[in-house]
Amino acid sequence: MSIDAESLRSFSDSISSINEFTINENVIKVFKDNCNKIISSCKKNFPEECGQICLLIKMLDAKIISAQQVFQITGRILIYMADEWDKRVKPKKIFISHSTDDREIIDKFVALLEKIGVQSGQLFCSSIQGYSIPQGSGDLYDFIRNEMSNDNLFVIMMLSQNYYNSPVCLNEMGAAWVKQSEYQSILLPNFNYPDIRGAINPRDISFQLNDELNRKAALNELKDRIIAHLGLNNINHNVWERIRDTFLREVDQIVITPNVVKKSMPVTMATSITDLTDNEKIILYYVHMNKVRTLKKSDVLMWVKTSELDNVNIESAFDLLSADGKNSFVDETLTLDIVFFRQVISDDVYIENQLKTAFESNQNLHDKKFMYLWNENKFDDSLKLFVSYIIDERVTCFGDRWQANNQIKHIEEWESKNNLYAHLSKNYTACLNFLIQNNFVYDSDWTSYGNPREYRLYPSVEKLLLSDEFQYNNELLKIKDIYKIEFPF
Repeated sequence: MSIDAESLRSFSDSISSINEFTINENVIKVFKDNCNKIISSCKKNFPEECGQICLLIKMLDAKIISAQQVFQITGRILIYMADEWDKRVKPKKIFISHSTDDREIIDKFVALLEKIGVQSGQLFCSSIQGYSIPQGSGDLYDFIRNEMSNDNLFVIMMLSQNYYNSPVCLNEMGAAWVKQSEYQSILLPNFNYPDIRGAINPRDISFQLNDELNRKAALNELKDRIIAHLGLNNINHNVWERIRDTFLREVDQIVITPNVVKKSMPVTMATSITDLTDNEKIILYYVHMNKVRTLKKSDVLMWVKTSELDNVNIESAFDLLSADGKNSFVDETLTLDIVFFRQVISDDVYIENQLKTAFESNQNLHDKKFMYLWNENKFDDSLKLFVSYIIDERVTCFGDRWQANNQIKHIEEWESKNNLYAHLSKNYTACLNFLIQNNFVYDSDWTSYGNPREYRLYPSVEKLLLSDEFQYNNELLKIKDIYKIEFPF
C-alpha cells in the first residue's frame, strides 16, 4: 500500500463500509497491517493522528470498544489526514537557485531537465514560466521561503557574479546550508572556483559548465542524482548523450555579461544610502521605479496604499529629504535636486537593492489575511455571498454613505438574477465594514468634507478573487444554493 492522500481516502472508504456482520479475524488483521504501514509512513508529519490510531488499536485489542467503532473513528481520522496532506507532506522537488540576469542559460537548463522527465510539480524556478510562483499565490519572497522549508528539496545553485550580486540568491544559499539540503553547485561560464564565497565550500560537489574535460561526466552524475531523488524512470543512454551535448553546445554560444555592483554613491551631499531611514528609501524607490523628479504627496499616498505598505510615514520622509536644502518641498510637492535624482534612478545595483529591500520589508499583502480568516471560518453566510457577488460581477469598488444605495441596488439585481433571497442586500453595510476593519479595501474617493464614500479592493485581494479561479468556488456555490428561492413550479 503506497501511502498518499488518495490511498488514505480509499482505505477510509473501505473500512467505513464494513458492517459488523462481515468483520472477522482476517479483516481485523488486514486493518491492523495497513494501519501500521500508515503509522510508519506518516508519524513524522501526523504524530497526533498516528498516536490516536495506535490508541484505537490498543482499545480494540483490549475489547474496550468494538471493531466497527474503531473502523469508523479511524476512517474519520484518515479523511482528516488526507485533507491535510498537501499542507504537511511536501513532495520531493528540485529548486533552482539562480540570478534572473542568467536566465538565458537557466532556460536551457530547465529544458534539459524536462527532457529527462522532470514535471512542473517537481521543479521550482522563479524566472521560468510554468515553474515559478503560481498566479494568486501572493508575495514571491514568501512563496520562495515556503518552498525552501521543504525537507525533500534538492537545491541546484547556478553560481555566477550575477548570483553573488543578488541578496535573494545569497539568502537561498544560506537557507540550503542551514537546512543541510541536498545540493549541487554549477559554476556558469566566466565564474571560477576562487570566486565562490559564503556558505558554499568550493571543495563540495560542483563543476564548471565551461570545463570541457569534466562537464559531461559531471552532468551524467547530476542526471543520476536527480532521477534518484525524484524517483524518475531512467532515460536511454544514447538519448541522454544527445540532449546533453545539445545543451552544452547551446550554452557555449551564450555570452554572460555580469552586472557590476558599484560602490555606494552619495545620494545627498552629506549622507550615503545606508544612512537614510526606511521611510526615505521607500519614497526614493517610488522615484526609482517611476522615474519622476517631482512628487505630489497625494500621488505618493495612493501608491503607498495600492502597494500595500505598512507603517510608512510620508510626512517624515518628505521632511527629511528636503532638510538639506537641495531638494524642495512646496505646496505638498517634493522636487528633487537634479544630481540627486539622476543618482536615484541610475542603474547602480547597490542603490536599487537598498531601496527595494526597504520597500519589501514594509509590504504586507492583504490576501494572506483574507485566506487565513477564510480558513478559520470567520466568513459567515453574508460574507460568503458578498464574495460570490464580487466574483460573479467582477466588482472592485464599493460605495459608502449615500453611494451605498447604488451598491445595494446593484446587489439586489444580482440576487434577482440568481433567484436569491435578499440576504446580502440587507447586510451590505456589515459586510463592507468587515472588509474595512480587516484592511481588505482602502478608501479611494471622498466627500467634500474628507469622509470616504468609496472603497476599493487592495490589489492582492483583487488578484486573489478575480485573476484566477477562486479555490473555494464550491463553497460559494453551496452558500448560494442555501439562499436560493425555490419556486413551486
